[in-house]
This record gives sequence, structure tokens and C-alpha cells, in this order.
Amino acid sequence: MRPQDELFCEQYILTRDAAKAVREAGIKTNRPGKYGRDLLNKPDVVEYLKARWKEIKGTIIADQTEVLLFLSDAIRNDHYKISDRLKAAEIMAKIYKMFDDSTAMDRPQIVINTPSAPQLTPGSVIEHEG
Repeated sequence: MRPQDELFCEQYILTRDAAKAVREAGIKTNRPGKYGRDLLNKPDVVEYLKARWKEIKGTIIADQTEVLLFLSDAIRNDHYKISDRLKAAEIMAKIYKMFDDSTAMDRPQIVINTPSAPQLTPGSVIEHEG
């Protein structure tokens, strides 16, 4: 592969824009979009891009743990705006299906016992005298 093609690949990884990658690689052409699409169809360019993507994928894409750590930090850190903290809490609640009625029985139930209150268990029915 030519050095310019390799530079094109590196620019394409950064921009995901074939025409811009052609220009950034210093390739002289009147039709950078077509030239870039043609390069993306060359087997050696395709193989190079696959190999590079596999190599850098872990460093540029947030995994599940990183996303959960970020959301947790946003929830707990008062340097974020309250609206952002609430949104992070909402997203985290959705991830853990806290608002999903189908899993309501799987979550811990909070029961407050007072002398005048009937004992409630999941699925119990309160009858009103009337």
C-alpha cells in the first residue's frame, strides 16, 4: 500500500469522511469523494482499516463499565448541573429497569410497620369497610 493510502486510512478512521480523508492525506484529485470511495473498495485498504479498527477500538469506544462509571460520577458529583445529574439518574434507572413493572416483584419491597397499619406483602389486598 502506498504511504498516501495509509495516511488516507488514518484520516478516514478519524473523520469517517472519505472526501475529507483524501484532502487531509494530501492526495491531489478533482473528485476527492469518488477517489475516497474507490480507495475504500481496494482490498488492501479494506484489510488495513479492519486491522487498525480492531487495534484501536478499545481505546476510542466506551465500554459498559466506562458508561456506568460516568453516569455514577454524574449522579454523585455536584459539579454537574442538577438537570444533568437527574438525567444521568434516569438513564441509570432505565439501565437497571427500575421503572419496568414486569420486574417490580424482583426488587426489594419497603414496608413500614406501624401499630395501626395492616401488614402488607406483595400481592396483598386491602379491603375497605364502607
